[in-house]
Amino acid sequence: MLTQGADGSMANELYTVRGVLKSVGEATDRGAVFMTQGAFRDLMVVPEGVHQLIVRRPAALTLAQAGAEVRGLTPGLDAKTWQELAPVLADLHETQRSVITIFFLIVYLAIGIVILNAMLMAVFERIRELGVMKALGMGGEAVLGLILAESGVMTALSVVVALGLSVPALYYFVHTGIDVSGLSDVSVQGIAMDPIWRASVSRETMTQAVGLFVFIAVGAALYPAAKAARLAPVAAMHHQ
Repeated sequence: MLTQGADGSMANELYTVRGVLKSVGEATDRGAVFMTQGAFRDLMVVPEGVHQLIVRRPAALTLAQAGAEVRGLTPGLDAKTWQELAPVLADLHETQRSVITIFFLIVYLAIGIVILNAMLMAVFERIRELGVMKALGMGGEAVLGLILAESGVMTALSVVVALGLSVPALYYFVHTGIDVSGLSDVSVQGIAMDPIWRASVSRETMTQAVGLFVFIAVGAALYPAAKAARLAPVAAMHHQ
């Protein structure tokens, strides 16, 4: 190996190659060598200290906060976040997040339309019964509460069934993952992808999804419930 030492001298040494790694990244594949710390210090004339530090961001801090904190602790040194080191990858990440957000909005919109249609059909099929109930003295608020309660029960059952069915799939994707080792030669801006893609599930993941679903389900049931509450008893009992 022939290179330049940290003190400006010519550094050269003979080493035995112990192995060749699979694709790690374009830059690493072309010019990187992994060696022991002792061999590196002897070759590059670096008896002490380090030339680069990689800091993992705590979960409690955002990337910007972590970057600012590291810069405050290292005055005079060059501290950059991964977004600053790989701006193309950062833009791709933000684009993917936007696409995923739009996809989920479309899915939840479709769910809301399905629930709205189901509750409207349930109201139309029971117009005469609802008219009889109102004729017997049930007020509009009671009818509104009845339809919303029915929607709430259906929503709760849907959440329980969905969570029950999702547990095996989530367990598989978290612990086993998807093997994409066939794409080992693919990299983004010189950064290789992990050959095993695993899902990451947190409390926020579940509560946000369930909360949004409940909000949409209740919101979609408001119109059918309000329509049922405004029914005129006589007209409803003569509905064909």
